[in-house]
Amino acid sequence: MSEIKVLTYRVGQVVYAASAGLDEMETKPPGPYTQPELLDDMLKAYRFAKTPEDRQILKETDGLGTARTRPPIIEGMIKRALFVAQKHGKRNYVRASPFLRQLVEILPPTMTDIALTAKWETAFGLVESGQVPLERLLEQERMFVTMLVERAKEVAKEFAGGAAGGAAATTGRAAANVSNASAGATYAKKAR
Repeated sequence: MSEIKVLTYRVGQVVYAASAGLDEMETKPPGPYTQPELLDDMLKAYRFAKTPEDRQILKETDGLGTARTRPPIIEGMIKRALFVAQKHGKRNYVRASPFLRQLVEILPPTMTDIALTAKWETAFGLVESGQVPLERLLEQERMFVTMLVERAKEVAKEFAGGAAGGAAATTGRAAANVSNASAGATYAKKAR
């Protein structure tokens, strides 16, 4: 048998590379979601949070929606033409529609915040436990919806009834259903 030579390394020792190379490649955008992947990302929405506080809230609330509400949220987004379902081979994919991508661009940042629904759930929990009066939460909701409606009016004026006018109307509806709007906006960013 031949003897195997084992090289030893000492901390701080300079080591020289035997060779090096460069591969030129282009990055590719992430592929489209399958519905199970989208459901998983809704559960693990904390991965898309912008701040550590938002990450923590999303972990505590188990992401967006519940196990029972996540599939109907996706189906509702498909029915409203915010997501487009596509079959490719044996797999079913979900992509953001061009309308949803445009909507994400004109919505105020508050509406595209992945942690928005979790923050509302936390607020509802505080009301339920008696730590915050219901009237205070309702006033905050009124202010929030008023801000969204005003933003929708501004956008409608800017685009004078074009495709964005329709988006402005959807913005008003989205204010009433914050979960779907923030979920869709967040995943539209990835599903482009």
